[in-house]
Amino acid sequence: MMKITLFALIAGLLMLGGCAQELGFQETKRLAEGGDKIAQYNLGLMYKNGEGVPQDYKEAIKWYTKAAEQGDASAQNNLGLMYAKGKGVPQDYKLAVKWYTMSAEQGNAKAQSNLGINYAKGEGVAQDDNLAAKWFRMSAEQGNNEAQYNLGFMYAFGEGVPQDYKEAYAWLSVAKANGLELAEKNLGIVTKKMTKEQIVQAKSISIEISKRIDANRKSENDDLRRKLNEFLRQDINKEIDIEALLSL
Repeated sequence: MMKITLFALIAGLLMLGGCAQELGFQETKRLAEGGDKIAQYNLGLMYKNGEGVPQDYKEAIKWYTKAAEQGDASAQNNLGLMYAKGKGVPQDYKLAVKWYTMSAEQGNAKAQSNLGINYAKGEGVAQDDNLAAKWFRMSAEQGNNEAQYNLGFMYAFGEGVPQDYKEAYAWLSVAKANGLELAEKNLGIVTKKMTKEQIVQAKSISIEISKRIDANRKSENDDLRRKLNEFLRQDINKEIDIEALLSL
């Protein structure tokens, strides 16, 4: 049991750090069948993407659901996406919103962004710009560039938030800096509506936003390192080099 638990914790840390390494299909399946929720999520991902096994959306749904029901936020988000796109299941926006919400409430940035889109479009829920802006902001503050773009868009048009070209410029700039090319076009449109003084102020706002996002990321990584070290000291009475682990 300790071996499975340790695998789950380390695998979770690696995924959150953006450096997950694929386990072999058979080993992942063995752990998933034993009830390990992270292995269940990974198995669902393998079936969804056809990695190490023929692509099978229904099997992906099966394993995502098992992990999601155990509270895995990534599985909940991915399951929501499957329902939203009708892959392996009939398209169902209400179920998509259900799973997005469960994931978003755990702090999953992708789910928060997806939930914002559903509220903005009124898919599976009553259309609500205020709630759309709320979820976009929560996701954007974690660094999700699509949410940053959408929040900037809402500021530009005064949807769900007071119209504010400086905030629009700031969030669109951050989205562009984070690699979203789509933000550049709307950034140009917003810039034409602003004075030089407003642009200078908006740039200052974008710098503060970037600092805040970086601080949030550092805090999350520090917390993950602390929790893993505590776990290892408690269960195997051994410290490991967390920096080396994160560099894998």
